[in-house]
Amino acid sequence: MPESVLTPSAFSMSAVWRQQVGSHLRRRRHRGPRNLAVVTYVVRGNATNKLIDIRRLTVCVLHDEFDQAGAPSIRFAAYRLDQIALGITVGGPDQILLDKDLALAPRRRAYGRRFARWDQRWLPLALRMDQWLERHARHPYFPRSTELRLPKFWVSLTTTHITGDGPEFARFCQDFGLPAEVALITCGRRYRGQVLYPLEFVSHAWRQICTVYADLKHLFQRQVVQLDGPSRLAGFQGACQYDLLNSPFWRRAD
Repeated sequence: MPESVLTPSAFSMSAVWRQQVGSHLRRRRHRGPRNLAVVTYVVRGNATNKLIDIRRLTVCVLHDEFDQAGAPSIRFAAYRLDQIALGITVGGPDQILLDKDLALAPRRRAYGRRFARWDQRWLPLALRMDQWLERHARHPYFPRSTELRLPKFWVSLTTTHITGDGPEFARFCQDFGLPAEVALITCGRRYRGQVLYPLEFVSHAWRQICTVYADLKHLFQRQVVQLDGPSRLAGFQGACQYDLLNSPFWRRAD
């Protein structure tokens, strides 16, 4: 869409922003950051199945940031997921798609961290996530997590000659009293003619991994995470390294 063309929906998004965000920025500055983050997953294409190839998955995060002068920012970022040696990465500077500041008024000609008014993909999502965040900030009894919950990841392999390994696999064998050669067969699942295994059980064979799937069936559409510090948005879980904090587009205030 040319930047010179403003649709009614673009005007509508500007009006929603003014009512929801712009009119409250002064109050937010005095109140300080909402110590919460909202995380949600977006699937590209058909999402009828809850087992999603991670190449079709985007993870989005929204949380408050305040600079050294006390000016509020509402950071919205979208990241890809990708396979790396010995596991996968969820986010990180190399996987970022965009990093925007919802506290900046959307404009027709937008550059850098400002949303464009005609953005019909990310701006509406950012506004919805800000609503979720504000609702939980106002109502402390609403459910929130103390840590980020990632999907369970399953992988298909290019070989059938594989053995399980790693602390998670050893714990699985011990809990169910199974020998290693039987345990991996037991935990496998079939999907579209493939045999899938838990990522953390076979991540040592990362060169033989064909496809990584994220199981969204038992994952909430959105998560609200309590932020006691920025480290809540970066760390490790099993064979997954996640980083929804760092970005080449924005230097955080210390």
